[in-house]
Parts: sequence; structure tokens; C-alpha cells
Amino acid sequence: MSSQPNLIDDLPQISPIERILLFAYEIGAARFRPRAWENNLQENMANVAEHCYRVTFLAMLLAEMEGVDPFKAAVISMVHDTDEIRAMDLTPYQKPYVKIDGEKAVNDTFSGTPLENLGLRLYKEYKDKSSPEAKCVKDADILDAVLELTEITQRGSTYLATTQADIMKIRKDTLRTKSGEKVFDAIISGKVKPWDWFLKGPSTFKDGTYGK
Repeated sequence: MSSQPNLIDDLPQISPIERILLFAYEIGAARFRPRAWENNLQENMANVAEHCYRVTFLAMLLAEMEGVDPFKAAVISMVHDTDEIRAMDLTPYQKPYVKIDGEKAVNDTFSGTPLENLGLRLYKEYKDKSSPEAKCVKDADILDAVLELTEITQRGSTYLATTQADIMKIRKDTLRTKSGEKVFDAIISGKVKPWDWFLKGPSTFKDGTYGK
């Protein structure tokens, strides 16, 4: 049991709908929570909310490819980093020195809302990787990081090239799905650039109607 105080007990008496609004504002604060590697890499990186957005779609894709429930994967994705709103994101170099009670952070965020039991259950499922969908979410979490490293490479960062051996070790030791491995390999191959979705898609440049 956590030795930290239960902050929920300190809330004034409020109505259930007011508690829901507090929750809604808190979840919205994920837009303003930077992830740790932004400072370490000295790059403009996705915040917690932006990260969760792409992870959700990646997890759905992997779930479909693996033949498991994409809807469950999506919901786990939305919850997987909610601990970072009250706590923080830590890099592997910070984790040996700082202990964060992520479970308590999630519990206090969801406590007193209609999502109280569901939120904490999904967070634990993600942390334990206790379902195929949770494994898809974790792989999606890793893939989003590799995608973002590829994106900053196009802006001139040499981080991905410098750490390629470590990145490939993550591919070997950490990915939990065959579909995740396939997507990882496709990213690393470099055959698809971050802007190809724009350049290779339909446009008025291609059909000759631009400016008309």
C-alpha cells in the first residue's frame, strides 16, 4: 500500500458531475505534459496526449493484424500513460534514481468517476502485459517512439543513427508481437519517409487542378 496521502480524501464535497468535470480538465492537461526525452534530446517532441493519440491507432492496427480486439487495444492505449499527468515521464537513465507510484497516480485521477474501476484495471493490464491487446499497446508505444525518432532524423537529428545498436536490441528483446516486428522493420528500412503520406497521396498538383 502506498505511503503517500490520499489526495482524493482532501477534495471538498462536490457533486458527481463536478467530479467528472475535474477529471475532464485533468485528462486535457496531458496536452501540456512533455515527455522526458524532449529535454534530453533537445528536440521538439510529442507531448503525452499526442503520443497517446498515435499509439492508439498503432495499437488498433497491431490488434487487427494479430487477430485480437482492436477496440480493447484502443481503450488500453488511451489509459496507458495517464499516470504521467500527475506524475511524470522518465527516461531509462532517470528511472534508477526516481521511484514513481504510477498506480496511485492513475487511481487518484480516476477515483470518484464512473471510470474508476475500469481505468485502474486497464492500466494494470497494460503494465502487466496480461492480455494480447495490452501487448499490442506496448509494441505500439515502442513503435511510436521509433517513428518519432525517424521524424526528427529528417530534421537533422543523429540520435537514431548513434543509438541504432540499442534500438535493434529493443526490437529483439522487447517487442511482443510478430506484427510489431514487421512494422518496426518497415520503419527502420527507411523506404517510407515521414512525408510520403502527403507527397504520394492524391492532390490537386497531380490531377492538374491546382490554382484553377
